[in-house]
Amino acid sequence: MKHHLIYTRDTQDWQRFVSRYPALAQHSSHYPLLCIEEQALTPPDINFLKTADYLVFTSQHAVEHLVNQYTPSTEQYCIAIGQRTEAALSQSIPNTPIETAPPPYNSEALIESWWPDAKRIAIIGAPGGRTLLLESLGKRNHTQFISTYTRQCRQHHSQLPYQPDKFNIIMITSGSSLKCLVEITPQKKLKLLQYQAIMACISPRLAELARKSGFQQVFSASQANEDTLVSAIAAWRPPFSGTMEYINEQ
Repeated sequence: MKHHLIYTRDTQDWQRFVSRYPALAQHSSHYPLLCIEEQALTPPDINFLKTADYLVFTSQHAVEHLVNQYTPSTEQYCIAIGQRTEAALSQSIPNTPIETAPPPYNSEALIESWWPDAKRIAIIGAPGGRTLLLESLGKRNHTQFISTYTRQCRQHHSQLPYQPDKFNIIMITSGSSLKCLVEITPQKKLKLLQYQAIMACISPRLAELARKSGFQQVFSASQANEDTLVSAIAAWRPPFSGTMEYINEQ
């Protein structure tokens, strides 16, 4: 049985994916689950940003939609969750000090390695995201979550491109995309996905969330970035014979 990847990120990410992994893209379908929209900063948001010691960016979208509305000062430290977030920061605000969460580049790694005390910390992302950061850092610091964009469930006119004669691997890169997949899938088909689809999650935290959502076949990347997730997809094997050599491109 052959494999079929359902790529769920937005069009810009899909284009990068096709360019980087052309052979895998031939066996993939693009089905974006979320719409990203900029959210205007409120006056309290701006006031907190101006006085913050640290700005923690949870995604590249957080960077993009903040710098459209606010420019961090060179005295503020910016911290990136993820390597793509770091790259976006380096490009957007190159004169500001930037640090990155250590491997595997996620929130948990940052919390284990960073212990600020009595600091003002702005955590920048989408509503409902990175609550672990807010709760953990808030124990000894003044923290505030700043929403710079929203993730809305995309309304599709077509159904999920599930191919029943293949192993369907669904890429999941955020809790919002997983929630959206569950919400837009009719109940009868959701049961099918929960038992037959293979959920490729970008982090162990998301993998655990997928299992709690009823999905039976779940695996995750060792580091929270797409290239590592693609490597994990390449390493995945079905319970019986099957190979995915065409995926393992660089």
